[in-house]
Formats: sequence, structure tokens, C-alpha cells
Amino acid sequence: MQRPRKLQNFEIAVVGLGNLLLGDEGFGVHFIRYLKTFHSLPPSVELIDGGCLGLRILDLFREKKALIVVDFLLAKSPPGTIKTLSWEEIK
Repeated sequence: MQRPRKLQNFEIAVVGLGNLLLGDEGFGVHFIRYLKTFHSLPPSVELIDGGCLGLRILDLFREKKALIVVDFLLAKSPPGTIKTLSWEEIK
């Protein structure tokens, strides 16, 4: 028998961050909602609406094989740029 999804040990966490009241700033949250609604992901992937909690919640996912954070930020890179960061760079 398979354990309920919320009790499984997820290997990958996808965390969407952002404030829904601030337009583009809510992108990460909207992205997670989109994935939950329109896509079926493998059982090893956990989708998390991190809301306005920001980077403070990332330590909760330190034991994951992979952590994908979707957020809006002001940068000199073009929109849609993907950045790979170490834990030290996030802190």
C-alpha cells in the first residue's frame, strides 16, 4: 500500500515564492498553482507554495536531492534566466 502523498519522502522540492498582492512578485506562487492544476509530476516531486516566507524556509529542504526555487528578482539578466546557486550563495 502506498503512503499518502503528504507523508512520502520527496526527493525534489519545487518552492514558489512571492507576494500575490505585488503583481510580478507573485510569479513563484502562480507557477506552483499552474503546475498543480495542469501537470502531473512524478511522486518524488513536492510542489510548495512558499508565499511571502522568502528564503527563510529554504533550510527546511536542505536534505532534498534537489531544490528548485521559483521567484521574481531584479537582476541584470534577461527574464527567464535560470541560475544555479549553492547553499552558501543563498545565505
